[in-house]
Amino acid sequence: MITFNDIHHWIDCVDETEYFTFIGNSQLPQTYTLNIMELEIVPLTEELNLLESIFDDYIEELNLSYYSFALPPNEGIPEDLQTTLSQKQYGVAINQLMVLSPSNFQPTRYSHPTVQVQPITAATLSQYLSLNNHIYREIAPDYVDEKIKELTYYFENQEAIQLGAFLDNRLVGSMDIFPSSAGLEIDNFSVLDAYQHQGIGQKMQEWVIDEAQKRHCPIFLLADVDDTAIEMYKRQGYQLTDYQISFNKKVDSNH
Repeated sequence: MITFNDIHHWIDCVDETEYFTFIGNSQLPQTYTLNIMELEIVPLTEELNLLESIFDDYIEELNLSYYSFALPPNEGIPEDLQTTLSQKQYGVAINQLMVLSPSNFQPTRYSHPTVQVQPITAATLSQYLSLNNHIYREIAPDYVDEKIKELTYYFENQEAIQLGAFLDNRLVGSMDIFPSSAGLEIDNFSVLDAYQHQGIGQKMQEWVIDEAQKRHCPIFLLADVDDTAIEMYKRQGYQLTDYQISFNKKVDSNH
């Protein structure tokens, strides 16, 4: 059974206690998803205050930009904690774990007839990084530099299959695939706006399906519950399994 423990993280700091596990990345201090306290409990207000004071040590040690916490999987937010998070101005996100057996894949449209899907190589790395630079400047401008650093690390250390969709020799879409004993995890899946709804994403997914069939393993991914792509994934045969609520807020400049 695939769980949140199977999600890939690039981390260089781990601190485990009875009540939480902190995972961190000293090279990406602004990326709150890679510098996060994964809780074993759903905290009361007083407990959250204590956890924040403990988190202060990680902020100082790693020069972090955010407080970041994740509740245990499949645990909701009690009303009193929700009120506290609102008062403290935390942003809240819910990530849904979705799993697909390759044999259950249902295409939602015809794949693009001429697009070429292939792994990124040293010769195409600059195109891949340029595409992601463009995309992240649109959706998360504060994290562009760290995201490019992260993607470069995955390429240099061969931690991921970085996939590209090429149309007339131009890179128009990309996807990262993390192989593990649990299966193939899809992440960072995007197609340029001008080329969406043309079967290009479908073609990349078909590549992953073929690879999963060769490996006899499932495919899985995380999707934000507010992401409209969730409905597409459902139609394609992905099953909703676990969910996890996280919350974060920027460290005060006077900290």
